[in-house]
Amino acid sequence: MTFKLLIVDDHPETRSIIGRVLEQQGYQVVTAVNGAEGLKLAEQEKPDLILLDFMMPVMDGRETCQRLRQRPEMAKVPIMMFTAVDDPQQKLSVFDAGADDYINKPTEPTELVDRVKTLLKTAYGPLPETGSHDETRLQQATDAPTFLESTTSRPGADQLIAVLGARGGAGTTTVAINLAAVYASLGQPTTLIDLDMTQGHIGLYLNQKNAGGLNMLATLPEEDFGEHLPGTFVSYSHNLRLLLSQVNQNRRFARLSGLQTAVLLDTLSASNQTIIVDLGTDLNEISRAALERADQIIVCLRPERIALSAARYLLNSLKDGLFPLTELHALMIDFGPQGTQLPRTAVESFLGHPLLATISILPAEMTRAVNKAQPLVHLSAQTQSGNYLRQLAQQLVKT
Repeated sequence: MTFKLLIVDDHPETRSIIGRVLEQQGYQVVTAVNGAEGLKLAEQEKPDLILLDFMMPVMDGRETCQRLRQRPEMAKVPIMMFTAVDDPQQKLSVFDAGADDYINKPTEPTELVDRVKTLLKTAYGPLPETGSHDETRLQQATDAPTFLESTTSRPGADQLIAVLGARGGAGTTTVAINLAAVYASLGQPTTLIDLDMTQGHIGLYLNQKNAGGLNMLATLPEEDFGEHLPGTFVSYSHNLRLLLSQVNQNRRFARLSGLQTAVLLDTLSASNQTIIVDLGTDLNEISRAALERADQIIVCLRPERIALSAARYLLNSLKDGLFPLTELHALMIDFGPQGTQLPRTAVESFLGHPLLATISILPAEMTRAVNKAQPLVHLSAQTQSGNYLRQLAQQLVKT
């Protein structure tokens, strides 16, 4: 099945040029001269992607987009808006109307094609390679992978992945637990460490009673870690062990120092394993020691204003101190029932940093996982949230 694109623009030359560019990429193109006609054609043609001009007679692009989104069959069809005015307020109104992306007029054909491909890939999955006039075919849902296959490449030896939240409730612990569970299931020896030594969330989430291993280590000299470290691990599942912290908001229990954290991570990194650390939300001596040793850093954020502002500040702070080979990722997680409404391009523009992925975690699935004290990826092979997290793990392997 060839991708069908609907172009809605009142300028004949614009429709002609854009249509010709996209047809040369193998897409089927239909056009409309205004928003009202675009609504009718959308109902008749069932396009896979819609390109809308913002300024049009009869019905402008913003109203057209809003009306399209009110139709159940158009609720998730990618919509790109053309804007001739470089005005932040106008662009914000584009997103408020439900558009997934915007592009300024005039634009280069290569940018247009790349943005269209990105939207289609986000909506329908990986796209096959196509040349001019080749057919671009949809990947059927039954063809899409639901598991990380056992043949998937494993994370490299001695890899340390640090997970940090832009603010509380960003999904840091959820991501750390599920990444560790995925890698362990692939046969990679994995250690999950709770270095948020205030909240103790991993022990709470996984219902582990023996959650004070790191607090005990914090009472010892660094030179004694090698002797006592084996007794602090909690065996959770095959290939997965935990190093946990107590809930410690009142500071009753000892906390690691920066030097102790460095010695701990250096000791663990000497073995052939993957290390996942949950750093919580604080930049302190513990988290800084982990960040200095991380191969990959994931900053988790929510799709809301305060979290975006906090993430932008955090990403900029981390960039200044990163080692050359450390990879810094931004990950947007939405726990809402309807999924995020913020377009990826707008978020990336605001952050000044690309998003590794946007993950929707359904509240019902999260509740089941917490009640069962299990990672989301252990619930069922078919949960949407679990599949997103498996795909995230696969992306990190490839980076």
